[in-house]
Amino acid sequence: MENVLRVKGLSKYFGKRKILDKIDLEVKSGEIMGFIGPNGAGKTTAIKTILGFLSDDGGDIQICGYDVKKDYEKAMGMVGGIVENPDMYKQFSGTINLQMYARTHGNISQERIDEVVKMVGLENRINDKVKKYSLGMKQRLGLAIAILHNPRLLVLDEPTNGLDPNGIRELREILINLSHKTGIGVLISSHQLAEMENLCDRATIIANGRVICEKSLSELTDMLNGEPTFRLDAGAAPQRAIQVIRGFIESGLAEGETAPRVTCDAETGKVVFSAEPQIIPSIVRALVEAGVDVYAIQKEEYSLEEAFVAITGGGSQIA
Repeated sequence: MENVLRVKGLSKYFGKRKILDKIDLEVKSGEIMGFIGPNGAGKTTAIKTILGFLSDDGGDIQICGYDVKKDYEKAMGMVGGIVENPDMYKQFSGTINLQMYARTHGNISQERIDEVVKMVGLENRINDKVKKYSLGMKQRLGLAIAILHNPRLLVLDEPTNGLDPNGIRELREILINLSHKTGIGVLISSHQLAEMENLCDRATIIANGRVICEKSLSELTDMLNGEPTFRLDAGAAPQRAIQVIRGFIESGLAEGETAPRVTCDAETGKVVFSAEPQIIPSIVRALVEAGVDVYAIQKEEYSLEEAFVAITGGGSQIA
């Protein structure tokens, strides 16, 4: 996949205060990149600089190969964005808002307007005045405006702010469809890490104006997982299960190897142990043969939020 956004060594000062410290960032076509960090990390400043709302103090920004400094109009022609609340004329209908925006580009057909209205699911309300729209509908109209000119890159800053769970789910489905089916690259900043985990293909973590990690979502959570950890529900026999599991694992260790811990979670009564996934069926058989009932066994999975806290050191509000 080609890069639709390439940021290299981006720096930004407000007075003598350094807000962005030589950050690197890439977004590929057809992927959703999450941009996350604590409050004051520099996310919104970076997004506004990428979109040309702020000038930079060093570094390069390329959008679809166009240098933002040298070919600003061509670069911006490849971008659609929503930063904070989308601008629209509330006294007019959604259709008129889209038509007015289309005229600023000069070559957008009514067919394309109808297409994006369908993409964002506003067919039944597009002729209503915007002042009658819910927040979720306004976000959908803002998204329609942002993609009307067929951009290659979509930049969204906190697009789920104020949305209820249904609105968040609907927006997620629209963005995944846009990115994965039409090939738009999406850069999205959000403080809702659980939602980012459901939405993004990769994440870039920024703290104190510096990028400290950039990985796929699975790589981020695997950083914490190490050797897989499992939780076993053995009913009323957790101690017997511990003995069987410990004995089974120790029997397969080479000389000098240390057996992993097998413990009982005092709060849940479940047995917690580390093991390679391929030996789990054999452990279950050993438990059954020893007369231990196995009610459930589940692999422990770490979340994006837990990975974020581990990487940033915690203690900062996510925003």
